[in-house]
Amino acid sequence: MCEVEVMARQSREISVPLLLTQQHFKLFQASQTSVSIPFTIDSLDPQTVFWDSIRDDLSWQIAGGGGLLMTPQNIVMFGGAFVSFMPFDDSAGSLIMPTVPRSTGSHGHTIYLPVLPPGSYSLNITANPPPAEVTPVSVLVMSTGGAAISVFPSESRVAANRSVVISVAVYHGINPITGASVALTIVRPDSTSVVVMATDDGLGSDGRAKDGLYVATLGDNGSLLASGEYIVLAEVEGTNQAGHAFKRDSATGFEVVAACGQFSNLIFTDAAFDDNGDNRMDGIRFTTPIQTPSEAEYEMKLKIIVPWWPKPLWADGRVSRGPNGPSSMQATAELEMSAEQLEAMRPGRLKIQEATLVLHAGGLRLSCDSHFGLELWSSVTYNNSPFGGWGMAWTMPRNDEGIDSIIDDGGEYDILRVRYGIKVRETGEYRIEATLTAACRPDAFEHEDSWRLTDIETIKFKRSLIAAGPNQFVMMDFDGSKIGLKGFSGPYRVTDVAIYGPYTELLNYKGPQHVTRYYDARQFENYQAPFDYDRNGIADICEIRDGSAPDTNGSGIIDEFEGGRCPLDTDGDGEINQEDLSNFTNSWTAASERGTGGYSCPGDYNGDGVVDQEDLILFLTMWFGYTDPGTGGGNPGVGRKAIQRP
Repeated sequence: MCEVEVMARQSREISVPLLLTQQHFKLFQASQTSVSIPFTIDSLDPQTVFWDSIRDDLSWQIAGGGGLLMTPQNIVMFGGAFVSFMPFDDSAGSLIMPTVPRSTGSHGHTIYLPVLPPGSYSLNITANPPPAEVTPVSVLVMSTGGAAISVFPSESRVAANRSVVISVAVYHGINPITGASVALTIVRPDSTSVVVMATDDGLGSDGRAKDGLYVATLGDNGSLLASGEYIVLAEVEGTNQAGHAFKRDSATGFEVVAACGQFSNLIFTDAAFDDNGDNRMDGIRFTTPIQTPSEAEYEMKLKIIVPWWPKPLWADGRVSRGPNGPSSMQATAELEMSAEQLEAMRPGRLKIQEATLVLHAGGLRLSCDSHFGLELWSSVTYNNSPFGGWGMAWTMPRNDEGIDSIIDDGGEYDILRVRYGIKVRETGEYRIEATLTAACRPDAFEHEDSWRLTDIETIKFKRSLIAAGPNQFVMMDFDGSKIGLKGFSGPYRVTDVAIYGPYTELLNYKGPQHVTRYYDARQFENYQAPFDYDRNGIADICEIRDGSAPDTNGSGIIDEFEGGRCPLDTDGDGEINQEDLSNFTNSWTAASERGTGGYSCPGDYNGDGVVDQEDLILFLTMWFGYTDPGTGGGNPGVGRKAIQRP
């Protein structure tokens, strides 16, 4: 066997194995004493004859021109050899003759021929006594040179209404052999057969004349091929490049499954769909008629250009025809859109640029009918007004304000109110969620992760909304005391805005983020400055959450300062006043008198076990850092809340 590059139909280069074999299958009829199997030798290369039978008492002779007669007894004198074995039981035999057909019996024979001149020969097999019933004999003649062939179908599985091309490559080395006779015996699924001739004339499916590739087309007259498995037996006779006659044969097969479908007219209808009933569009459905000639499953695939999305999208869907189904059906392909794609929706028409019908049958997935174009079909106009395909839409304006309610009238904000404009399709009660976050760093807009470290509050509430009414507002009220306790100034960010319903827990829509105007945290109830004991301008709690400072015991205090830290409110009365100043002074004096460390609260603000200049600096920083929000003045202790541990 050799391998050579050959030119197949459609001028496509392929690599196929070329077989230097002649295969024969003969039958001893009842009472028949001998059979003769002719074969040719067309080169001075070594030749090997393999044969087997269910009989173990058959004798053989090789006969040729000039009265040549070789038998098991004299083949060694000619320079050949003979081995006999049982293929199914003899492991050595299976190595000697790995390619011999095993279907006819268990007694195998290998004849290694000496170098013989090209010509016609025969293997003569004699049965003594004659068989009492039909007895098969299988013969395989293999050469290492001379003419070689290979037979192969264009497709191993083919639709019933498609043609299949059988190709036979006939070569001598790398050179094509022209003028050969190539007969194809086609055995149908019902065991009937027909003989067709393959040609190398450049006509029809044969892409090029005299290239050594002989072809025949089956089912090219528009008739349906019967479903089932086909066997193709190729018998080739001709003259090789050296001028010697040869015979070669080989076999292949293919399977015919259901018939292909096709588009009727490429006229589509399209409409948005909402399969889960949540009052938002899930996607767009395209429908067109197709021809369905067989019981099979057909798949339609569409390439869609969406004006508001940067890449083409694909729609697909399947339809099945049953045993008695119609020959024409409606095929539907659904273009399902993600939330991101729907949110990006802008007014425009969708265009179909590619339409393909695929057959699924017997494990086969075959592209039956394909069409391409800049605009095979244009949809109706889809737009984002007023809902963008959803059950509601957030609208402008959005704004925010701090509110000091009349309940306490303490001059500090107890509510941060954010207003979102909204329109809905359906009247009902909706559940709304939103989260307020603050920034850990002054440069938070350049460090997006900084916002996520400081969630202040997540609110959940219900609101009744009216469908198709004028612009309505959703009021999101965040607790001002929680903002004050966190101690971070604005601007704040409203994120994770979501609306559910109505009358269901299904997510309807995710809203846009909103960044508030600037707020000073000291304007809110219960203000406490975030601890920054390492005085690097970033709150300790932020450093702990982003992993830049350790807090191994989860106390909210950086490990470096764990232990002796004292609050500025030294007497714990809830106020920072002259008593706290006096307590710190006493701690300072006591430490000075001792001359050594070891004195802690009140006064050891950095937790190093010593009340010294470092604590004085920290005390003054915290003391004068708390100005009165009402006056902006620096009177220590007036109206201040006590500093607590984080």
